[in-house]
This record gives sequence, C-alpha cells and structure tokens, in this order.
Amino acid sequence: MFYYVAHLYVLHLLDVLHLLGLLMALLAGHPLSAFDFTAKITGMPAAFSLPLWGVYVFSAVTILLLYPLCVYYDQWRRHSPSLIARYL
Repeated sequence: MFYYVAHLYVLHLLDVLHLLGLLMALLAGHPLSAFDFTAKITGMPAAFSLPLWGVYVFSAVTILLLYPLCVYYDQWRRHSPSLIARYL
C-alpha cells in the first residue's frame, strides 16, 4: 500500500510523468513546434507514443527508484515504538 501511495505522489502530483513525456518526445525527434499546450492538456505531438518496451522500462525505473523509500518505511514501521505504526 505504501508503494502505491508513494508512486501516485511522485509520478502524478509532482508531475514527473508530464516532464518525462516531454523529454522523451524531444529525444524522439519531435520539434518544439509540434507541441500544442493550448489545445491539449499534455501538449504532446499527435504522433508520439511509447512502445511497450518503453512502458516496461519506465515501470522498472519507477520501482527501482521507490524501492529504497519502501525499505526505509518498512524498517521504520517495524522498529517504531508506536502501536499505530504497525497499521500504517
């Protein structure tokens, strides 16, 4: 449950997905003129999409980045003297 909440916060609330998407579209060779932030929320070019392997890589990187945070949380929860920490 902690990972689920952490990944939502990191990827969606900090808008990491949008920034990474913009970076990936630029690296894929789309010019800045192809981005339209007035017509679409994301502003991404119509021809831009991630291949399946890109989704897998992005997911794996997200897991690897959040793993140390999950380990820290688990250690804190196990060693906390508070009884409520067991249920958080």
